[in-house]
Amino acid sequence: MKRNWTLIIALFALSSLSAQSTLPTAKVEQAFGQEVVADWLQNQPEEIQLSAFYAEHGWVFNEDGKVPQDALQIEELEPQTEGVTKMTAEAFDAATFNPLLFNIKLSDTRPTYIQVGDRGVLMFYSTERLQTLFTRFQINEQARNN
Repeated sequence: MKRNWTLIIALFALSSLSAQSTLPTAKVEQAFGQEVVADWLQNQPEEIQLSAFYAEHGWVFNEDGKVPQDALQIEELEPQTEGVTKMTAEAFDAATFNPLLFNIKLSDTRPTYIQVGDRGVLMFYSTERLQTLFTRFQINEQARNN
């Protein structure tokens, strides 16, 4: 329990320290639009940081991955952003994939798996794991900047 409080305090401190240097990424702007991003810059800069981290580091694509039975198919991903077409296995490109554009339900404690046809498996970290990785990322960034 003490460790959890330490992580929460560290995250809060780092969020407030790095809030002024928050810049949205192209994936964040693409998913949420300039109006929302402008509001976040003023009121919730940590949302930009977490969204950008999730878009780049909150998932992995494994071409040789075994597909769990409860995996969704990539065609089942519903677009979250207006004007975005459904993803297909043939159109999937790990280099340009933006998970922020799709309504991906993350589990609190377990990874979420999405099968990309016969090309591989997308694995999204649980919200708990994502928060831990994000906290570590912020600590490392703060250390580099000092």
